[in-house]
Amino acid sequence: MTSGIFDEIVKFVGQIVVVGGGAATISLLLFQWLGKQWLETWFQKNLATHENALDRQLEDHRYQINSLFSRVSKIHEKEFDVLPTAWIKLQGAYENTVSILQPLQTYPNLDRMTSAEIEEFLNTSWLKYLQTEQLRSTENKLELYNNTFAKLMKKRSQEVR
Repeated sequence: MTSGIFDEIVKFVGQIVVVGGGAATISLLLFQWLGKQWLETWFQKNLATHENALDRQLEDHRYQINSLFSRVSKIHEKEFDVLPTAWIKLQGAYENTVSILQPLQTYPNLDRMTSAEIEEFLNTSWLKYLQTEQLRSTENKLELYNNTFAKLMKKRSQEVR
């Protein structure tokens, strides 16, 4: 009899283990599946949030780049409008300055120089050979020198343009 009760107890414990083990296995598989689903949902939600944040940052950076590019483009457009006007005004200022300072320009008085002084001046001057020969042969040397110098200044101001 003790062996029959012991067999019954072992059989009962075996049934509990089989039924309980099956239920535990089913519970374990259910918890694994639910946990996996919950984690995937949580990661997808966080991934979507992170992607949205990155998209917003990307759009912000694009906006900043476009605004900087637009600002630089506007500056270049203004530069093309302003530079020709500024150049014309600068030329006008230069011409006005030359015309104002022209009468104040001092020239060597070639009419009062001796022949040796004139030769020394002509040898060290910027004048070309033909111009020095004209100065040697004319009586009104100062006037010819002034006219030659004025022509040279006018030519240089036209070259600047």
